[in-house]
Amino acid sequence: MNPFPSLRVSLGLALIATALPAQGGEHLLRFHYKEGTTGHRRMHQQVSMQMDMAGQAMSTEMDMQMFMKFHVAAVDDQGTATVEHSIDRIIMKMDNPMMGGISFDSSDDDADAGPMDRMLDMVGQTITAKVDGRGQVQDLELPPALANAGMGLNMEETMGQMMVILPEDKVSVGDTWTSSYDHTMGQMGKVKMNVHNTLTGVDGDSFTVKQVLNMTMGDNDMGMNANIKDAVGSAVVSLGELMPKQMTMDMGMTMGSEDGPMPMNMDMTVKISLDSTTEPVASSAPSTSQPTSQPTSRKSDG
Repeated sequence: MNPFPSLRVSLGLALIATALPAQGGEHLLRFHYKEGTTGHRRMHQQVSMQMDMAGQAMSTEMDMQMFMKFHVAAVDDQGTATVEHSIDRIIMKMDNPMMGGISFDSSDDDADAGPMDRMLDMVGQTITAKVDGRGQVQDLELPPALANAGMGLNMEETMGQMMVILPEDKVSVGDTWTSSYDHTMGQMGKVKMNVHNTLTGVDGDSFTVKQVLNMTMGDNDMGMNANIKDAVGSAVVSLGELMPKQMTMDMGMTMGSEDGPMPMNMDMTVKISLDSTTEPVASSAPSTSQPTSQPTSRKSDG
């Protein structure tokens, strides 16, 4: 999913996956975009982190909702779509001993995100991308406010991680294919992510997959190494829409550095879910407020 689209399969999705009949035979899975299609998604991310830094224990808790919209502006003869993607609203609550308590809703005109104020600049900005029939991002155009947003984010990586990359060849229920991508983590360098997708069901234009994630961390300035303990999720995908209709990923991870500039160890759990929405209204997750009106987009001053 931020930071970002980041990374226990819920009972509800497990039931959905079981309910979808698995059609026999092989399937060539390809998105078939339709010009004018618009969809809304809500990504909910919960992070709990325990850290020991040079002998000092710290705890961080974060709960964030991000409401997104995608619009298919055009489709060429090869089936590649020009897609406009925007973030309509961000609701976030975080407790961290170094940054203090942060709680904001970007739909409030006077929202104060404190040290996370760069996130407010993301709201209302439109990213234009070209996406092929397998869901791969081929080209990306960023508005100036995002091109220099910092925060260690690569927006092309972030968009790619929110989609299920389809296999090159035909697959049958039970088959597994792997999609790989790099994820930039600021001073911690690049991390290679491998997502192993297993087709669990096909029902007309929709299919379900089980996803298992593993990660390899490369050389970095902080001397960090990482180990994913559990990273399992699932997704329900419609071939007529750009982003999954539903997705979950629950992950446990340990990170540490004994030889870096500052010895540290970290134990983290991350829960991410993505679901369809009709408009950017809040769920029951903790937030500064629970308004039901349409959000007011905050524009970047730069």
